[in-house]
Amino acid sequence: MPSREQQTEVRDAYLALWSGDLSLADKILDPNVKLNIDRHPAGEGTAPVVANTDKDFLGFVTMARHGWEHFSFKVVRWAADDKYICVRWQAQATMGKDYKPPTSLKPGDQITWNGTDFLVLNDSNRLVEINIAQDMLELFHALGAKSVAI
Repeated sequence: MPSREQQTEVRDAYLALWSGDLSLADKILDPNVKLNIDRHPAGEGTAPVVANTDKDFLGFVTMARHGWEHFSFKVVRWAADDKYICVRWQAQATMGKDYKPPTSLKPGDQITWNGTDFLVLNDSNRLVEINIAQDMLELFHALGAKSVAI
């Protein structure tokens, strides 16, 4: 069973990975990590996300970060029990020049939105399952979307 300190280290490394430190992947991701997530904003609406390996997950992180000048996360609340970690986060981002999904925001505009991730550790304290529940309607509203094609 991971200690509270180990749970905190995994939580912080996970959010740091999302904030751009992809070098942390080898430390915290199981090679067969499974991602469960709703459809994600894409150029013409939304797209399904399939990630069943650490490489797939890093590809998704890279794609999700694309188009943002600044992209970081802070912990709002979190809880952990044994190999399970739940973190309520706030994303803080600055619109970049090549953000693909439709938006009324301009480069340099700042945006925030929230989500909750439920993480499952293996016996080596690496993430074997990642469940992401973003507040997508909040994100679409912040992006200035009037409607969302799915």
